[in-house]
Amino acid sequence: MAPLLNLTLYPDDGRQEVLQRLIDGHSPPQMTAEALASISIKAKSLQNGFGSTWDAIFQAARTAPQHQEKLVDVLVCISNLPPAKVEEADGFNLQDGCILRSNMLTLGWLVRDEWDGKTCNCRFCCERKRKLTSAQIM
Repeated sequence: MAPLLNLTLYPDDGRQEVLQRLIDGHSPPQMTAEALASISIKAKSLQNGFGSTWDAIFQAARTAPQHQEKLVDVLVCISNLPPAKVEEADGFNLQDGCILRSNMLTLGWLVRDEWDGKTCNCRFCCERKRKLTSAQIM
C-alpha cells in the first residue's frame, strides 16, 4: 500500500480520497479524472473548483513524486473529457452552455506559480498570506 497522502486542501470535497485511490492503484487515471472533474464542476465557482483540483494534483505530486506519471495521466484524461453543462461560467467561454475541460481552466496560473517558486496556491494559503500582509501593513 502506498503511503497516505497528507494534503492541505481547502475545501477537500473528496479530492484527497480520490487521489489516494489512484496512488494506491485502486482507481485508474480515467476514473480519477472523471471524479475530480465532477467535484470541480460542483464547486461554487468553476475557477475555485478547478483551481482546488489542480492544487490537489500538484500537492500530491510533491508528496508522492514516485507517482507523478499517474498524475500526469489524470491531467491528460481530464483534458479529453467531453464538454460538461454548467450553470455559471465565471467569465470563461462556453460552447453551447458547456465548459470545455480541454481548456484546463486555471491550470496555467498554477503552473506559473509553481514555476515561480510558490509552493501552494490553495485558497487556505492565499487567505493566510493575505491576512499576514494586511497585518504587516497596519
